[in-house]
Amino acid sequence: MASVAGPVSVFFGGMPLSVAGAVCGAIALRRFGRLAAEGSELSTAAARLMRSSVIGLIVCVVAFALNAYSFFTVLPEVLQMMESGELDLSVESGVGSASGQSATWG
Repeated sequence: MASVAGPVSVFFGGMPLSVAGAVCGAIALRRFGRLAAEGSELSTAAARLMRSSVIGLIVCVVAFALNAYSFFTVLPEVLQMMESGELDLSVESGVGSASGQSATWG
């Protein structure tokens, strides 16, 4: 989960998805660490999966940092546009909005 959530969160999902991936990576790291320390027949596979979960956790933390940086860089510009009236988030201001009455809705 963490290996996929980190890169995907840079483009879709943003900070919540990267946090979810980091939490999943941390949980996997803890559980695979226990299995690797037991010395059973699963310890070699658990050590490999633990390495993968560390990489996924690092990717999610980097993705969170990139998402946070872009959010806080763009936020002042968006707030300024909203205060000046340049940015209208109402439903009627869409690109495909029709002016006047349409034949469908009458």
